[in-house]
Amino acid sequence: MKYFLVFILIFSVAFVAFGQVDYVKPATRPTAEGNPETDVSEMKLKDRLTYGGNFGLNFGDITMVDISPMIGYRTTNKWVNGVGLTYQYYEQRRVSFKTSTFGGRAFSRHMVYKNVFAHGEYELLKFNVLSRNLEQNPAHWFPALFVGGGVFQSFGGKSQSGLVITVMYNLIYTPNNSLYISPFQFRIGFMI
Repeated sequence: MKYFLVFILIFSVAFVAFGQVDYVKPATRPTAEGNPETDVSEMKLKDRLTYGGNFGLNFGDITMVDISPMIGYRTTNKWVNGVGLTYQYYEQRRVSFKTSTFGGRAFSRHMVYKNVFAHGEYELLKFNVLSRNLEQNPAHWFPALFVGGGVFQSFGGKSQSGLVITVMYNLIYTPNNSLYISPFQFRIGFMI
């Protein structure tokens, strides 16, 4: 039953929207392809920051709410490093179970080719572990070290909005010390 609850929790979070806002940067330079590219060395601090995060909702017999804001700093034209917070509320009415998960993450993303990126992330989440009879035990911290990559598909032209697909692998995954059922994580989201 524990694995079923964790599966439902993770499945509910797997398809959350990823929103991120990039401001239009005035300084540009030509790339190898001849298209203008923003030169971050000429940007103000506020223009180098990216904002976004996850937001997910699920209602019914199982209620799940996920709020995970993120902020990134564009260190070069191809690198973004940042941090994020996570809060998740989970309730299963059939067994009268409620819990909250909270924590944070640090991430780094590098554009390796056009719209293809490499992604690394360290995540640390605190969750109340369930016993076999669904009693809550003291909270426990669950670490995850994700590596992977993904693609960004623009909604059209030079738009900063688009679909983001990320596939990651948890390098420190162990079945008895993870909130995730599998070391592989698949995320679909949006940048706006």
